[in-house]
Amino acid sequence: MPEQGQTIDLRHRNPCRCRDCHRRKDCLPANLEGSAIIDLEDTAGPGRTLHTGDCLYRQSDTLTAVYAVRSGSFKGVRCFPSGHEQVCAFYMPGELIGLDGLYGGQYQCRVQALDTAHVCAFEPGSLERLARRHPRLQHQLLRLASRELSLFMDRYFEQPAEGRVASFLLHVSERMAQLGCSAHRYRLSMSRRDIANYLGLAPETISRVLRKMVAQSLVEVERREVELIDRPALERLAAGS
Repeated sequence: MPEQGQTIDLRHRNPCRCRDCHRRKDCLPANLEGSAIIDLEDTAGPGRTLHTGDCLYRQSDTLTAVYAVRSGSFKGVRCFPSGHEQVCAFYMPGELIGLDGLYGGQYQCRVQALDTAHVCAFEPGSLERLARRHPRLQHQLLRLASRELSLFMDRYFEQPAEGRVASFLLHVSERMAQLGCSAHRYRLSMSRRDIANYLGLAPETISRVLRKMVAQSLVEVERREVELIDRPALERLAAGS
């Protein structure tokens, strides 16, 4: 087993078969048929299982692949010259990792596994050429990229702490529903410290807000297990009303 934090070598593994993948509808092959799926599989490189703390790649590494999360979850962390680190993204099954490297040819953050996870790898140049040939794939690439951008922008709206936490819990709920899991009760794979960093809050603030939400019967929280009790009230908080 690789040591924690070690960069993972994705060579010498069997390629993914998109047509057989249980995450197909959430990922790049969504809405693709026939030869388009076979062509997509031909662009797939080796995949690999990673364990908690393993690095998929590091900031400023040369772009070698765009990755699709097949199982598990990841966090993206951007490092600044001052030494400050900012959690900039969380990735769940069906989402793409590494799109930021398409501009400039270098990854813009470090990506680490939050739990045991599996990724499929796609060669960027081949993927771009294939997208030009298959409009549905091009549309799916744009949709997945725009989803990541919208999440990044949503974090910095001028919301109070309660609104940011509510928005985050609702987003995770929506992703769980898309994956066929419960939208009301789920486990957070990321730590509260990572969530706080991602939302631009202090860890103590996250804990305080969650205690308040529990006291108001909006949620139930047991360690990393979360149950949404009053979704309409959380939606009002997220909307700032």
